[in-house]
Amino acid sequence: MRFLTLLIVAFCLFTLTLSFGETERPLEKSEGLITALKFYDALLALEPLLTTDEKSEDQEKALWLANMLSDRLQRELTDEYREYYQEHKGRGFIRGDLSKEWGKVDILNRLGARFAYFEIGGAFLYHYGFLKRLVELYPDSEWRPAAEYYLIQEGAPAPRDAQKTLKALYAYVKKYQKSGLTEIYMAYLEIARINHGLWAFLAHPDDDPFGAAAEYTSGNSEKDKKLAKTHKAEALKYYAMFILSRFQGKYAGQRERALESYKELKQNKATGYDILVID
Repeated sequence: MRFLTLLIVAFCLFTLTLSFGETERPLEKSEGLITALKFYDALLALEPLLTTDEKSEDQEKALWLANMLSDRLQRELTDEYREYYQEHKGRGFIRGDLSKEWGKVDILNRLGARFAYFEIGGAFLYHYGFLKRLVELYPDSEWRPAAEYYLIQEGAPAPRDAQKTLKALYAYVKKYQKSGLTEIYMAYLEIARINHGLWAFLAHPDDDPFGAAAEYTSGNSEKDKKLAKTHKAEALKYYAMFILSRFQGKYAGQRERALESYKELKQNKATGYDILVID
């Protein structure tokens, strides 16, 4: 009888340990999957912390980790969906009913990711849902300074409002310019690119390949030329600051492209329109 009692107690303790490990250690489980480069599974492992209303240090870390994983998964999810579509529908690729059958993006969005399909670019884009929740739940988080940069455009491929976005970027740089954050250098580049685009529409409206010049010009050519000169000076300044920073950029070759854009602008070439229309 004593042996049976001990056996039952041991079994209960073993079951409790397994249960505790499954429900109380999502961060460790996620980190293990990251080590194995299983990024999608690593994000799913964070579900208990991402879906609870109970605030904790672990939840704060999980939201930041989920954000990094989502940023990394954008290209991977797009490539996987393309392969799935090709396998099931043959040639061509458009967003169709298969997206729900495939299911991965819908699952991540139920966790709060905010992925959406960008038709022009043919890709899934992450719109920083985890980061937005992180800032809302933990306004004093150590990750807030970095988060504020990404939330300016919330993953949009081009500024929805160029002037409003510029204003927010200038404010961000002013607020954190002494912080040494990588995002400061990224803000330099975005400020340069948006000013470059505005210059292009104002200085060369007749060369606009997108038919969007009316959105940025005033109809007064002298006024527009004067404003174009200001945008050009700002763009050159912030391109130079980005290049000087030695930061390589978020994507491969970004620093080299910034230098090329600087040279084109310096030579008054009619380029840069796409910065405000499509990324």
